[in-house]
Amino acid sequence: MVNRLVWLKWRLLVNGLKRDRQRAVGFPLVVLLIVWVSFRLSEHFVDTALSLSGQAREEFTYWAALIAWLVWSTLPVLLFPLDETLDPARFSLSPIPRGKLVVGLTAAALITPTLFVPIVLLADDLRLFAHGPRAPVAWLASVLLLLLMVVSGRAFSSFVTRVLRGRRGRDIAMLIVGSIGVAGFGLQQLLSRTIDTLGMEGAVLSYPLSSIAWALPPVAAQRAVTEAGSGSLVTAIAMLAVGTGWLLLIAFVWDRLLGHLTTTPEAVTSPTTRRNGHGFARLPGW
Repeated sequence: MVNRLVWLKWRLLVNGLKRDRQRAVGFPLVVLLIVWVSFRLSEHFVDTALSLSGQAREEFTYWAALIAWLVWSTLPVLLFPLDETLDPARFSLSPIPRGKLVVGLTAAALITPTLFVPIVLLADDLRLFAHGPRAPVAWLASVLLLLLMVVSGRAFSSFVTRVLRGRRGRDIAMLIVGSIGVAGFGLQQLLSRTIDTLGMEGAVLSYPLSSIAWALPPVAAQRAVTEAGSGSLVTAIAMLAVGTGWLLLIAFVWDRLLGHLTTTPEAVTSPTTRRNGHGFARLPGW
């Protein structure tokens, strides 16, 4: 079943290119743009990391992982997705266990050209830290970080879809999207001013994330990478376990959201909601 969902995602992408001439022309251009952006980000990431000392370099990668995770999870909601996404509501009548549906949709989400961006950045991350006999732990942590990004993005999209199905869903969704945009702009301005004032090394050392890595899923996974690179195998495995726990928790929340999407019609009224009017009962003769 997982293979079938991956195949469906691939066919959606291919059929869209075959039947839409504008998409067929624009898709290669967008892919080239993605490749260019990936290598530009890669160059900036590596140059900045190499310009920092050991501890500052690690803290910089923690911030980079957190920002990348937030952007990847929320950006598809702010912008139209580049590729076709399998709608879980289409499987409401299919006898597919939700566990397999979660795994299948996660695997299908990997069939997208935009995935090239985090893969390039994770490869640079491994090049910086994955050395010595503990490199396999760093590789596992990088895979975990990629899965966290994919599953979190799908879970957040499912959450927004659930909100849209309510009677006031569009208003609430616009409020969520607007809040994300304002918060993102404010965070970008705050980071820029802090870096301009303290410099990159001073900024990441003044606001470290290593002490709260257990509370931030992408930071936990990234710390497993850095700890494996520095030789701290026990800490690396502990952070890997924490990140895995976060992944399972997010997947569980996504599973519950999928259960609601596949069993609840749109604009459903809660059974506990009381009627404010009396309908035709207020008219004469009724």
